[in-house]
Amino acid sequence: MKNKLIILTLSAAALVSSCRQAPTGVNEFNKVTEVTTLDSIFADCKDELGQITDIGIYGGLLVAKHGRDEYAYSFIDVASGRLLQRWGKIGHGPDEYLDFSGRVMIEDSTLIVCESMKRCLHRLALTDILNGADSIRSRTKPYPYVAKFRPSRFSFLKDWTFALGSFEEGRLGALDPNDSIVEVTADYPYDYGEVTGIYRGSVFQGDILSSEKQQRLVISTFASDVFEIYQLKGKEIHRTYVSPFRYAPQITERRGRFSIDYDQSIAGLMHTAASNELIGFLYSSLSYTEAAKIDLASKEILCYNWKGEKVRKYILPFAVNRLCMDEQYGYVLRYLEDKAVIYRFELK
Repeated sequence: MKNKLIILTLSAAALVSSCRQAPTGVNEFNKVTEVTTLDSIFADCKDELGQITDIGIYGGLLVAKHGRDEYAYSFIDVASGRLLQRWGKIGHGPDEYLDFSGRVMIEDSTLIVCESMKRCLHRLALTDILNGADSIRSRTKPYPYVAKFRPSRFSFLKDWTFALGSFEEGRLGALDPNDSIVEVTADYPYDYGEVTGIYRGSVFQGDILSSEKQQRLVISTFASDVFEIYQLKGKEIHRTYVSPFRYAPQITERRGRFSIDYDQSIAGLMHTAASNELIGFLYSSLSYTEAAKIDLASKEILCYNWKGEKVRKYILPFAVNRLCMDEQYGYVLRYLEDKAVIYRFELK
């Protein structure tokens, strides 16, 4: 029998009150900073790296994830800008994997690798990877993947695993500390029309990130300005915030199949980052189709706290493709004539 994780919702009165108020756009901030000074952390002029699909920060270690490259990860020392190590080969040999799905995931000095073809999550010792050890200490756990529960993106709080994906019921997937599927009743915060059941997850995709300090999750929806914040308390998870969105993702139907209408949908929250104190979004007001022509790059970064309160908007001097952050800096990826450059700027 499935356990049930309780979702506490806003009261009806609060919902009615919020509906009466004119929504404020997610990109409208009282505090706006035009960033003029950025430090160049790393450029792959000497170290030829494959396409960078994501970046993450852990202490003084910057981690780049790659697509279509010999290695899946590059590890860069922030202080020196030196490439420390490259790791992660596709194959069947020792310390090789069939695929490296999802985003950069680091927790408690371990790199978490999602091997979706085997439905497994691997926790690997970062020190072994950085030291080039012959054998890397690891812990492997399969995750359930069944008709009504098909996770694809993961985040973690305490011993719980949360996921986005395709689920028969609800918006959020959850595995308890025993890795048992837990029913979460939170629904999508926008009208999904005729898209039902597990098909909602394949149509409406997004990001999921967490803060161990805050014991909260943030979920953003691609091709929209919608994001949600959830809090874990004991054995209960409840949604504490939904952005006052104006642009829900628009759908189109062709031959009985639904998909996002990219011409009619905003690019919106294109990439999500999180630290213990802040949630950051790379944001564009262009249509998704228009933004895709410039590789989903933008100059606008929106920062919220974990209560959903606006902190500050940053306007960069140039468009960037990826974002991560720690307590002091934002780190961004820019491509210059096919060369990747990673910068940082101060969050203030």
